[in-house]
Amino acid sequence: SLFVAALVALHPINVESVAWAAERKNVLSMLFFLLALHAYVWYTRGPGLRRYTLIVVLFAMALLSKPQVITFPILLFLLDYWPLCRVRGSSVEATPASPRTLPQVSTVWLIVEKVPLLMLSAASAFITMKAQKAGGAVQPLSQYSPLLRLETAVIAYVRYLGKAFWPSKLVALYPHPTSLYPAWQVGAAVVLLILITALILRARDRCYLVVGWFWFLGTLIPMLGLVQVGAQAMADRYAYIPFIGLFVMLTWLAADGFETNHARAAWLAVPAVAFLLALGTLSYRQVSYWHDTE
Repeated sequence: SLFVAALVALHPINVESVAWAAERKNVLSMLFFLLALHAYVWYTRGPGLRRYTLIVVLFAMALLSKPQVITFPILLFLLDYWPLCRVRGSSVEATPASPRTLPQVSTVWLIVEKVPLLMLSAASAFITMKAQKAGGAVQPLSQYSPLLRLETAVIAYVRYLGKAFWPSKLVALYPHPTSLYPAWQVGAAVVLLILITALILRARDRCYLVVGWFWFLGTLIPMLGLVQVGAQAMADRYAYIPFIGLFVMLTWLAADGFETNHARAAWLAVPAVAFLLALGTLSYRQVSYWHDTE
């Protein structure tokens, strides 16, 4: 968990969210989002109205800061699967990430439990769309066709993956294309996403891969431009929460691999520290681009 936090802190794609004054709302939203997640874990260990109310209040504050977190209730279903292992009848075993065994509950109750949070998400989405339309930020279908938006979304998923592993050419604006992509690019992106998803589902005994991957896919949906706001095809700031899923996947997979092979901790610590130093250096360089106004 500490290493995941370090990746979030030092990955250069997150520089925009921190260094750009206009994105203070991103950081504030993330704060309340993480506090709400923590409150949810607290609630699962002793369900009650007081603890649930705290989740609702913190989630509402996250939405008021920035509505990027509307997928929060869906993420809770993922956490119920792993590491909380609350799904009744699930074969998922408790792990060190879940230090105490939580009572398993029915799927129906897991859904009912999220209804107030889903209602908050729906209200936030409605208000946000109304405000964006009133401000003229929502682009009409005549500007970007539905097919172009869908292609851009698929390509964006792959581009975000690329920037997670090779964070170069990070810019303030990635212009939205005005014409359709070449068919081979879209086809290759679709095949890659399907292949990764299939491999992860096949290795579903490693629950962190399933949770991390669908965290990444799900939390990016509101920012993919299916409802296009602005002139960007993607943005570094949009990766702020989705990349947590990728970082969880990579971190737990590395730890799992070393544990399976009974390797010494030092052999994992050395590349981990080197990796963080590299990311820190890139972030230091990226910050220099945000030293003044446009």
